Amino acid sequence: MKCSKCQTDNLSDAKFCKECAAPLKPSEKFPGPPTITLTTPLIHLAKGVTFAGKYNILEELGRGGMGIVYKAEDTKLKRIVALKFLPEELSKDRHALARFEREAQAASALNHSNICVIHDIDEADGQPFIAMEYVAGRTLDELIGRKGLKLLEALAYSIQITDALAKAHAAGIIHRDLKPSNIIVTEDGLVKILDFGLAKLTETAEPGEEGAATAILPAESPHTEEGFIVGTVAYMSPEQAEGRKVDARSDIFSFGSVLYEMLTGQRAFRGESKVSTLSAILHKDPRPASEITAVVPMEVERILDRCLRKDRQRRWQTMSDLKIALQDVKEESESAKLAAMASERGRKPRWVWLAAAGLAIVAIAASIGLWITRRPPSVIDLKTERFTFNPGITDTPAISSDGKFIAYASDRSGEGNLDIYVQYTTGGQPSRLTQHKADDYEPSFSPDSSHIMFRSERDGGGLYIVETLGGTPERRLVSGGRSPSFSPDGTMVAYVEDSPSGFPPTQKIYLVSSKGGPPNPFQPAFGVASNGPFRPTLTWSADGKHLAFSAIRAGNPPILDWWIAPLDGSTPIATGAVANLSLPNIPQLQLQGLYGKYLYFFRGSMVEGIHLFRAPLAPATWKISGPAQRLTSGGGTHLNLAVASNGQMVFSILSIAVDFASLPLPLKGGMASQPLTNITSDATIKGGLSISRDGSVMAYVAFVSWEMGRLEIRVRNFATGRETAYTSKNLPTFSSPQISPDGSMLAYIEQIEGKIVSFVGPPESLPGRQICEDGQILGFFSDSKQVMILHGVNRLVRQNLSTGAQTELLTVASGGLLDARLSPDDRWIVFVVATPDRPIETYIAPVGDESPPPETWLRIPTDRSYVNIVGNLISPTLQITRSFSPVWAADGDLLYYFSDRDGHTCIWAQRLDPKTKQPQGAPYALYHMHRTETSPATWGSRMFLAGARDKLIIPVWTVTGNLWTAKIDVHK
Repeated sequence: MKCSKCQTDNLSDAKFCKECAAPLKPSEKFPGPPTITLTTPLIHLAKGVTFAGKYNILEELGRGGMGIVYKAEDTKLKRIVALKFLPEELSKDRHALARFEREAQAASALNHSNICVIHDIDEADGQPFIAMEYVAGRTLDELIGRKGLKLLEALAYSIQITDALAKAHAAGIIHRDLKPSNIIVTEDGLVKILDFGLAKLTETAEPGEEGAATAILPAESPHTEEGFIVGTVAYMSPEQAEGRKVDARSDIFSFGSVLYEMLTGQRAFRGESKVSTLSAILHKDPRPASEITAVVPMEVERILDRCLRKDRQRRWQTMSDLKIALQDVKEESESAKLAAMASERGRKPRWVWLAAAGLAIVAIAASIGLWITRRPPSVIDLKTERFTFNPGITDTPAISSDGKFIAYASDRSGEGNLDIYVQYTTGGQPSRLTQHKADDYEPSFSPDSSHIMFRSERDGGGLYIVETLGGTPERRLVSGGRSPSFSPDGTMVAYVEDSPSGFPPTQKIYLVSSKGGPPNPFQPAFGVASNGPFRPTLTWSADGKHLAFSAIRAGNPPILDWWIAPLDGSTPIATGAVANLSLPNIPQLQLQGLYGKYLYFFRGSMVEGIHLFRAPLAPATWKISGPAQRLTSGGGTHLNLAVASNGQMVFSILSIAVDFASLPLPLKGGMASQPLTNITSDATIKGGLSISRDGSVMAYVAFVSWEMGRLEIRVRNFATGRETAYTSKNLPTFSSPQISPDGSMLAYIEQIEGKIVSFVGPPESLPGRQICEDGQILGFFSDSKQVMILHGVNRLVRQNLSTGAQTELLTVASGGLLDARLSPDDRWIVFVVATPDRPIETYIAPVGDESPPPETWLRIPTDRSYVNIVGNLISPTLQITRSFSPVWAADGDLLYYFSDRDGHTCIWAQRLDPKTKQPQGAPYALYHMHRTETSPATWGSRMFLAGARDKLIIPVWTVTGNLWTAKIDVHK
């Protein structure tokens, strides 16, 4: 109870205040919510006992007020599970149990890598129980220790926790009992949250009241003693403590208590009893974490403070926002700015620094250059303003050199395509410059701002030019080409060819007169590498004598870097950007331009977020000369930066979702008439798609966290609706799992000690057994007992899974195979080939006992090919995402593939002769995808298909976004 004289908290049964000795009145006792005491003995099962007809008990894992947990084997599905038995008291209230079952069912459908999956809810021998995913690891309360966790470790776990809770909250599910004992961390650092829905079971709605009374349960910690605080109480939110209705912000408060304990090793709210602990939650603020440990930066202190505010209106309002704040502070926690803040609070004695300096001086002298360029980025506090307000897509902005105009592509007309608009930077209404039904995008201003050049998909694609203020119709300057950039004197335009060619597949750079004429290749030994969905960038130096670009220099090995190329054709200079600005496990790093003395770029991932940075160049050497500076923060994908000479800048912030959809196929050819049906709907980026021939099982890769190096192979059974996930620290980013035709086997790769190793096993019980090294399985033969393996980059073989015997299928003498798929009758292969100095081509060849000669290959006219290069380009083994091979129809007489022949990237079909597989007639459109925000053409990447007898599975990119402006000194 609280003393009315000095406001000190006392024991609930005390008669006098322990601080001022004033008598305490019974009315001053803290009322608190009602308490339920669980006394009924729990079920006890011995090792080897079979429970509920299919669970073989292996061992007891733990026990507490919410039940006993056993490790068991599901003998029917051959998997290890955890069985949690609920106390009998909690099963007597059937209404409460029904509420719990609904909550648990919803939680089991969340399908998130950081949420422990609930497999089953049942009752046997009068005992309700839950069968859930077995997670091998340690709970957070076991890991935290007296002094807490290391800062980066705590932040890494916190980001995973908030990501999982954000997914749950988006589905309308509140955890209600978040605490360290409900969070398990595996040896690989993967976090799993347990017991979604269990807290709901303990709530009893009061008749006629909106809120719910909260039950106080004994803790599940072995250290809890009767009469002292328990885990559940210590992590309650104020609204839970008062028995009021809770929402997602209650979990945010509980998370703050957990994060506080991770950082300090101490609970945020402590008392000598449950009542005094609840009183502290309601009336006291915890001691600042930075006073307990000096390693907590001020930014983390602010995040904690906002989590633990009593008034939920003043807390973080969503877990998504909280996750972004944690990601930002994690990236910045090693920076000089935060390090300086922390060091001021925890400065070491002078003699310690002198000793350290004496020991380290030699090492500093040897590595100071690398330290300068690789140290964490500082942050420039830019004042950004939103420039456009379009519910669809507004992207690829350009700004005039004087900073007066901004041009951009937008679908704001509502006609389902992108057009070019221009607008004054001071505001006003935009002016629409193009009105063609095909997409127009990637504008570029002439130096005098009088004209705009842009990429258009009309008439096969090309570069067009139009007056900035309208007037004359747009005219075509170049066939093909994208990413145009005017030279500072306006006489030339640099651009990138629109289709990759050669091996490795790259896009060449060309120069053309701004008045028209034949284009000329520029630096032909260099090719711009396709970087997923991101547009390449070419920018000129201010004097017009150099061109900056990111490219691969041909050679053995090829070299990827950002280059500064003299216009006179002499040797380009490597800036060293790729080596100095890359970060481990961060996949996206791309040049955005050369402005003043800085290279501007973006870095990050579409899962954790992509942000804009800049790094200085030494003017004499064109080398990276200092650490990166971060320009933007917050959620979303920040990219497509353009900067004027006065420092006025504009960029896009996009929201991107990638999911799979099913397209029903017509029975006898023709166009598909039924709409797409979404299959997935979560926040991960997805790839590597495969489906069984009958369409019952699908496999794909989900990129859960690039930063943590967490990828999952997910297998979905359409009959049961269940999805299982396999994860390994060795799964590479270019993983492409393959389901056998009957759905019984799954092939996948892992990268182990620098080698690509292929595995095969039943999809429900991975890991599988090793099949080969330095080879990737591209598909199964119809009997599921043989596989097609790509060795290196140019050799396909058939391998018997039982004997290991191999037969040659196809060898490409020059270049490499990018993809290959077997026909349904195993007699043909459709494959994609990249050869030096030639466009990428698609062919069909027969399957035999030796490689068929190239003159027997049948060319399939699939138009522009989409290629995404990943992996280590300097390695002899070039890994390329399988994202472009056509899909066979069930009878083998049709091929389905993506094409942009109508100005939009749609699904087309090519009829084949049933016997010879020669193309028959012209291709026809199977399904049009002209709605801009969900069209693959929006970003031109991941054009992969998976086909079953009755349907195609396709990726659907949902992209929305707007433009933002800021101002920066490009010289300072």
